[in-house]
Amino acid sequence: KMISLSVGAQLIGTYKPAEQRKAYEQYRSYFADKDSLTREDLSLAAMVARRLEQQEDVTLAKQAYREFGRIFENAGGPVARFAETFEASARRLDLLGNEMRVSGKTMAGKPFKLSDLKGKVVLVDFWATWCGPCIAEYPNMLKNYERFHDQGFEIVGVSLDEDRDAVENFVERKEVPWTILHDKEHPGESEAASEYGISAIPAMFLVNREGKVVSLHARGEELTAQLEKLFGKSETPDDQ
Repeated sequence: KMISLSVGAQLIGTYKPAEQRKAYEQYRSYFADKDSLTREDLSLAAMVARRLEQQEDVTLAKQAYREFGRIFENAGGPVARFAETFEASARRLDLLGNEMRVSGKTMAGKPFKLSDLKGKVVLVDFWATWCGPCIAEYPNMLKNYERFHDQGFEIVGVSLDEDRDAVENFVERKEVPWTILHDKEHPGESEAASEYGISAIPAMFLVNREGKVVSLHARGEELTAQLEKLFGKSETPDDQ
Protein backbone atom coordinates (compact mmCIF):
# COMPACT_ATOMS: atom_id res chain seq x y z
CA LYS A 1 0.00 0.00 0.00
CA MET A 2 2.89 2.38 0.79
CA ILE A 3 4.14 2.04 -2.82
CA SER A 4 0.78 3.05 -4.31
CA LEU A 5 0.46 5.90 -1.80
CA SER A 6 3.95 7.03 -2.77
CA VAL A 7 3.11 6.98 -6.50
CA GLY A 8 -0.06 8.95 -5.78
CA ALA A 9 1.95 11.52 -3.82
CA GLN A 10 4.27 12.04 -6.79
CA LEU A 11 1.31 12.52 -9.14
CA ILE A 12 -0.82 14.80 -6.95
CA GLY A 13 0.74 17.89 -8.53
CA THR A 14 -0.63 16.87 -11.95
CA TYR A 15 -4.27 16.72 -10.79
CA LYS A 16 -6.90 19.43 -11.24
CA PRO A 17 -7.55 21.54 -8.09
CA ALA A 18 -10.70 19.65 -7.02
CA GLU A 19 -8.94 16.29 -7.47
CA GLN A 20 -5.90 17.58 -5.57
CA ARG A 21 -8.05 18.50 -2.59
CA LYS A 22 -9.82 15.14 -2.65
CA ALA A 23 -6.48 13.29 -2.81
CA TYR A 24 -5.02 15.47 -0.05
CA GLU A 25 -7.99 14.73 2.23
CA GLN A 26 -7.46 11.00 1.66
CA TYR A 27 -3.82 11.33 2.77
CA ARG A 28 -4.83 13.40 5.78
CA SER A 29 -7.38 10.75 6.84
CA TYR A 30 -4.84 7.99 6.26
CA PHE A 31 -2.31 9.62 8.64
CA ALA A 32 -4.92 10.71 11.20
CA ASP A 33 -6.46 7.22 11.42
CA LYS A 34 -3.21 5.28 11.85
CA ASP A 35 -2.44 3.89 15.29
CA SER A 36 1.23 4.86 15.03
CA LEU A 37 3.14 6.91 12.47
CA THR A 38 6.54 5.98 11.05
CA ARG A 39 9.38 7.77 9.29
CA GLU A 40 8.00 6.39 6.01
CA ASP A 41 4.74 8.19 6.78
CA LEU A 42 6.71 11.33 7.51
CA SER A 43 8.47 11.13 4.12
CA LEU A 44 5.16 10.50 2.38
CA ALA A 45 3.49 13.51 4.04
CA ALA A 46 6.45 15.72 3.12
CA MET A 47 6.26 14.55 -0.50
CA VAL A 48 2.54 15.35 -0.74
CA ALA A 49 3.06 18.84 0.73
CA ARG A 50 6.07 19.57 -1.51
CA ARG A 51 4.16 18.57 -4.66
CA LEU A 52 1.29 20.85 -3.62
CA GLU A 53 3.79 23.64 -2.95
CA GLN A 54 4.82 23.57 -6.61
CA GLN A 55 1.33 24.72 -7.66
CA GLU A 56 0.60 28.34 -8.56
CA ASP A 57 -1.88 28.56 -5.67
CA VAL A 58 -0.16 27.37 -2.49
CA THR A 59 -3.26 27.57 -0.24
CA LEU A 60 -3.69 23.79 -0.12
CA ALA A 61 0.05 23.29 0.46
CA LYS A 62 -0.10 25.59 3.50
CA GLN A 63 -3.07 23.64 4.84
CA ALA A 64 -1.21 20.36 4.25
CA TYR A 65 1.92 21.49 6.09
CA ARG A 66 -0.10 22.77 9.06
CA GLU A 67 -2.47 19.82 9.37
CA PHE A 68 0.23 17.20 8.80
CA GLY A 69 2.32 18.97 11.44
CA ARG A 70 -0.51 18.75 13.97
CA ILE A 71 -1.16 15.08 13.18
CA PHE A 72 2.49 14.12 13.65
CA GLU A 73 2.78 16.21 16.81
CA ASN A 74 -0.27 14.49 18.32
CA ALA A 75 1.05 11.08 17.30
CA GLY A 76 3.97 11.38 19.71
CA GLY A 77 6.96 9.06 19.43
CA PRO A 78 10.04 9.67 17.24
CA VAL A 79 8.09 11.47 14.47
CA ALA A 80 6.62 14.15 16.76
CA ARG A 81 9.80 16.22 16.77
CA PHE A 82 9.45 16.79 13.02
CA ALA A 83 6.11 18.57 13.44
CA GLU A 84 7.87 21.95 13.74
CA THR A 85 9.47 21.40 10.31
CA PHE A 86 6.00 21.24 8.75
CA GLU A 87 4.88 24.38 10.59
CA ALA A 88 8.07 26.18 9.48
CA SER A 89 7.33 25.25 5.86
CA ALA A 90 3.85 26.76 6.24
CA ARG A 91 5.50 29.95 7.55
CA ARG A 92 7.66 30.01 4.43
CA LEU A 93 4.58 29.93 2.19
CA ASP A 94 2.97 32.64 4.34
CA LEU A 95 5.82 34.97 3.38
CA LEU A 96 4.27 35.98 0.05
CA GLY A 97 3.08 39.57 0.51
CA ASN A 98 4.64 39.77 3.97
CA GLU A 99 7.96 40.76 5.52
CA MET A 100 10.77 38.25 5.88
CA ARG A 101 13.09 38.17 8.86
CA VAL A 102 16.72 37.49 8.04
CA SER A 103 19.67 38.30 10.27
CA GLY A 104 23.18 37.02 10.78
CA LYS A 105 26.82 37.92 10.49
CA THR A 106 28.61 38.99 7.35
CA MET A 107 31.88 37.36 6.30
CA ALA A 108 33.61 40.23 8.08
CA GLY A 109 31.76 39.35 11.30
CA LYS A 110 29.46 42.39 11.27
CA PRO A 111 25.82 41.98 12.37
CA PHE A 112 23.28 42.22 9.54
CA LYS A 113 19.48 42.57 9.38
CA LEU A 114 17.45 42.42 6.17
CA SER A 115 15.31 45.30 7.45
CA ASP A 116 18.41 47.52 7.10
CA LEU A 117 17.93 47.29 3.31
CA LYS A 118 14.35 48.59 3.27
CA GLY A 119 13.92 50.79 0.21
CA LYS A 120 15.98 48.37 -1.89
CA VAL A 121 14.84 45.37 -3.90
CA VAL A 122 16.60 42.36 -2.36
CA LEU A 123 17.17 38.79 -3.47
CA VAL A 124 17.67 36.53 -0.43
CA ASP A 125 19.51 33.41 -1.56
CA PHE A 126 19.99 30.39 0.72
CA TRP A 127 22.88 28.46 -0.79
CA ALA A 128 26.05 26.43 -0.20
CA THR A 129 29.25 25.78 -2.14
CA TRP A 130 28.50 22.02 -2.21
CA CYS A 131 25.12 22.60 -3.88
CA GLY A 132 25.45 22.21 -7.66
CA PRO A 133 22.15 23.93 -8.56
CA CYS A 134 23.12 26.87 -6.28
CA ILE A 135 26.40 27.38 -8.13
CA ALA A 136 24.60 27.01 -11.47
CA GLU A 137 22.40 30.01 -10.51
CA TYR A 138 25.42 32.26 -9.91
CA PRO A 139 25.94 33.54 -13.52
CA ASN A 140 22.27 34.56 -13.80
CA MET A 141 22.39 36.27 -10.40
CA LEU A 142 25.53 38.16 -11.39
CA LYS A 143 24.03 39.21 -14.74
CA ASN A 144 20.94 40.61 -12.99
CA TYR A 145 23.02 42.22 -10.26
CA GLU A 146 25.13 44.08 -12.84
CA ARG A 147 22.01 45.11 -14.74
CA PHE A 148 19.89 46.37 -11.82
CA HIS A 149 22.27 47.15 -8.94
CA ASP A 150 22.54 50.85 -9.79
CA GLN A 151 18.74 51.09 -9.64
CA GLY A 152 18.63 49.68 -6.11
CA PHE A 153 18.95 45.90 -6.42
CA GLU A 154 20.86 44.02 -3.72
CA ILE A 155 21.59 40.36 -3.08
CA VAL A 156 22.08 38.71 0.30
CA GLY A 157 23.52 35.21 0.17
CA VAL A 158 22.88 33.10 3.28
CA SER A 159 25.52 30.37 3.23
CA LEU A 160 24.61 27.04 4.83
CA ASP A 161 28.16 25.72 4.46
CA GLU A 162 29.76 24.09 7.49
CA ASP A 163 33.19 24.57 5.87
CA ARG A 164 34.24 28.21 6.34
CA ASP A 165 37.24 27.83 4.00
CA ALA A 166 35.00 26.68 1.16
CA VAL A 167 32.90 29.86 1.47
CA GLU A 168 35.93 32.14 1.70
CA ASN A 169 37.57 30.49 -1.31
CA PHE A 170 34.40 30.76 -3.41
CA VAL A 171 33.79 34.41 -2.52
CA GLU A 172 37.41 35.28 -3.25
CA ARG A 173 37.69 33.28 -6.46
CA LYS A 174 34.43 34.62 -7.91
CA GLU A 175 34.90 38.12 -6.44
CA VAL A 176 31.29 37.95 -5.22
CA PRO A 177 30.11 41.59 -5.09
CA TRP A 178 27.19 41.18 -2.68
CA THR A 179 26.70 40.47 1.03
CA ILE A 180 27.30 36.90 2.18
CA LEU A 181 26.11 35.84 5.64
CA HIS A 182 28.10 33.07 7.34
CA ASP A 183 28.64 32.80 11.08
CA LYS A 184 32.14 31.63 11.92
CA GLU A 185 31.00 30.51 15.38
CA HIS A 186 27.98 28.53 14.10
CA PRO A 187 28.83 27.43 10.55
CA GLY A 188 26.02 25.86 8.56
CA GLU A 189 23.34 27.35 10.81
CA SER A 190 20.80 30.05 9.97
CA GLU A 191 17.89 31.21 12.12
CA ALA A 192 15.95 32.17 9.00
CA ALA A 193 16.50 28.75 7.39
CA SER A 194 15.09 27.12 10.53
CA GLU A 195 12.21 29.56 10.89
CA TYR A 196 11.08 29.08 7.29
CA GLY A 197 11.68 25.34 7.02
CA ILE A 198 14.33 25.61 4.31
CA SER A 199 15.58 22.07 3.79
CA ALA A 200 16.22 22.20 0.03
CA ILE A 201 18.51 24.73 -1.65
CA PRO A 202 18.80 26.95 -3.56
CA ALA A 203 15.88 28.72 -1.91
CA MET A 204 15.56 32.22 -3.39
CA PHE A 205 13.14 34.93 -2.25
CA LEU A 206 12.64 38.35 -3.83
CA VAL A 207 11.75 41.24 -1.52
CA ASN A 208 10.41 44.56 -2.86
CA ARG A 209 11.25 48.10 -1.73
CA GLU A 210 8.55 47.97 0.95
CA GLY A 211 10.19 44.89 2.46
CA LYS A 212 7.45 42.51 1.24
CA VAL A 213 8.21 39.15 -0.39
CA VAL A 214 7.02 39.11 -4.02
CA SER A 215 8.45 35.74 -5.11
CA LEU A 216 9.21 32.48 -3.29
CA HIS A 217 11.05 31.02 -6.31
CA ALA A 218 13.16 33.87 -7.71
CA ARG A 219 15.44 31.70 -9.86
CA GLY A 220 16.43 31.73 -13.52
CA GLU A 221 13.99 33.51 -15.83
CA GLU A 222 11.58 34.13 -12.94
CA LEU A 223 14.17 36.37 -11.25
CA THR A 224 14.74 38.44 -14.39
CA ALA A 225 10.98 38.72 -15.06
CA GLN A 226 10.28 39.88 -11.49
CA LEU A 227 13.10 42.45 -11.60
CA GLU A 228 11.87 43.81 -14.94
CA LYS A 229 8.43 44.15 -13.38
CA LEU A 230 9.88 46.13 -10.45
CA PHE A 231 12.47 48.21 -12.31
CA GLY A 232 11.24 48.26 -15.90
CA LYS A 233 13.03 46.76 -18.89
CA SER A 234 16.24 48.75 -18.86
CA GLU A 235 19.03 47.93 -21.26
CA THR A 236 21.14 44.94 -20.32
CA PRO A 237 24.95 45.40 -20.22
CA ASP A 238 25.12 43.41 -23.50
CA ASP A 239 22.87 45.96 -25.23
CA GLN A 240 24.94 48.98 -24.27
